[in-house]
Amino acid sequence: MPIIFNWYGPALPFGILRVVPSYLGLRVYFNQLALNNAELRNPKNYTITASSIFTTEEVHNSDVWNVTPEDVEYPSYVDLDCTDLTLDKEYLLTITPGRISNWDSSELLTNNNTAEYLGVSILPRVQSVRAISSTLMEVIFSKEMSPTSGILNTSSYSFDKGLKVREATIVAPGVVHLLTSRQTQSEIYTLTIYPAGGSPSA
Repeated sequence: MPIIFNWYGPALPFGILRVVPSYLGLRVYFNQLALNNAELRNPKNYTITASSIFTTEEVHNSDVWNVTPEDVEYPSYVDLDCTDLTLDKEYLLTITPGRISNWDSSELLTNNNTAEYLGVSILPRVQSVRAISSTLMEVIFSKEMSPTSGILNTSSYSFDKGLKVREATIVAPGVVHLLTSRQTQSEIYTLTIYPAGGSPSA
């Protein structure tokens, strides 16, 4: 009779799996579950630089100011709050080696700590919505909104409870005023926004 042996092959080194855009800036997926500790959440451990292939063009590095892991003990990804990137230009994400570990304390090492990706314009988020009067609402976005993004189209906005948007006006960078039908006092409304390039809602 044949003798059969079973064994586990060598584990993949802990490293970056892929980088994708998110509403915060970038989402970084790991190829193994990471340990959710202070080093994982430290923005200084993440560096975003423009690839040297674009040194003659207007491509800037990006600053990371906040890191938000998946809300579990061993997250599979982190979200990076960062400044805008130049659209469709190549960037390199580098995570400081030896600082971040996976679930069994294996450290993220050099050669597994970098990922290249194309720049994206960070998707806008709604930061706040408030009523200025019975027919005027103010919407504040997380970034300056271009008039060509569809932000001035009244069809980009949808209120519940029959409230209609009659006009949209940019009054400051990232700030839009909506002229509406008459609002009912003390009524709570939900606003959904569908500008080009994303669908933030409040």
